[in-house]
Parts: sequence; C-alpha cells; structure tokens
Amino acid sequence: MSNVDQAIVDEWFNGSNITIGPAADTEERVRQAKRLFYMWKDCFARTCHDIKATDMVEHPIDLMPGATPSKSKCPRYTHHEREFANKILPEMEEAGVIGRMATDRGARTKLGPRQGPRKYHIDDLRLYHRRRFDPFQREDGSETPAPALMVDRPSVDDDGHIRRAESGARHGLSPVLKVSAYPASQDEEKFHKSKNPAKQQYAQGCLESIQGAIDVSDGYSRNNPAHLLSVKQDLA
Repeated sequence: MSNVDQAIVDEWFNGSNITIGPAADTEERVRQAKRLFYMWKDCFARTCHDIKATDMVEHPIDLMPGATPSKSKCPRYTHHEREFANKILPEMEEAGVIGRMATDRGARTKLGPRQGPRKYHIDDLRLYHRRRFDPFQREDGSETPAPALMVDRPSVDDDGHIRRAESGARHGLSPVLKVSAYPASQDEEKFHKSKNPAKQQYAQGCLESIQGAIDVSDGYSRNNPAHLLSVKQDLA
C-alpha cells in the first residue's frame, strides 16, 4: 500500500468520482479502500495530467540534422489516427509528457514512414536546408552560380514596400522578392496548370529546398504547390 499522507489520498478521492461499496463497513476499511484506489490511480486517469511521467515513457526523438517537415497533401495516416493525434498530442504537450521540437526554423517533428499499405515506397520528403544552383553565363563568358528558380524581382522603396515587379529576373535578387516553386528549366505555364501529382510534388520539393536560405511566409496556397510566395531576405 502507498505510504502517502491520508489527506492527499482523501483530496484525490474526492475528485475521482469513485463510489465505495457497502463491503467497507468501517472507517478503517474505507481508508484502506481509498488508499488502494490511490495506489492504482493511473488506471482511473481521465487526462494526461493525471499520469506522472516516468523514464519508461520519456525518450527523445532524434531527427537528421537540417531535416524539414513535409507539407504534402498525401495522407500518411488515416482520418481516425489524425483525429486522435490532434486531440491527444496537445494535451500531452501541456502535461509535459512530450515536448515540441526546437529548431531554428520551428519545424514540426517529421516521423518515419508509416507501416502498411499507405507507406511511401520512396521517402523523398526528407529535405535539407540548401539551395539548388546551376551555372549562369555572364557577358564575359565566365560562369557563376545562380539560383535554379525563376525569380520575380520587384522594385522596393526605402521602407521595403513593393512598388513594381520585373518578371523573369534570375540574378541580382532584391531584399524583398517573389520566388515561384517551379524549376527554371521547365515551362512556367505547364507547372502552374498541371494537375499531375508527381509534377506538383516535384515543384513542392523545389520550394522546400530553399526554405533553409530564405524566410518564406506561410500564406501560400496548399492546393497549388507552384503558387508564388513572398520571401524577405537578401540572397545576393
């Protein structure tokens, strides 16, 4: 039996909504019953706050350095699994059972591929903070790295507000600019109007590959991965 003070046991029992039967016909048996229920109180837990965290459930989740979460619309878990996670995980975080991932990007935790028929054959969603470059031919014949993305370079006033955009610029990036999520070597209109999930996922991958170098606002359209985004950082 637990050796906790009886006052603590009585305080817990008063809020547990447990009824002691007529078999406990003496005060001593009532106290023993309360103490027995208190010792096994985890069996009557209604919220995560009622469960004490131990080393049996406390462990870190190690991620690969620089890994960023996927924003793919393909479901990795069933509707009931997502509904359960949305209900339980915030409660576990509030109770201190689990902790939110802390990174320079504030990214969500990316778990491993799910087992079962819905798992990915190739887990190409683990992306890294990097920029893709291809050679850019200068007028003097020399080559210099340039972002492999089409860039709309706007004119910016002293306060950083966009006044006018120059479409199609590929170098001389401004502090405030717009970057589209399709590769420069492909047709612009094709990626914007394409309904092929593979092409949209590839366009989304191009977008994810530059997130480590620029600060991307989260106001983009999830239905169209090739939607123009607003970014605020000088990449020159």
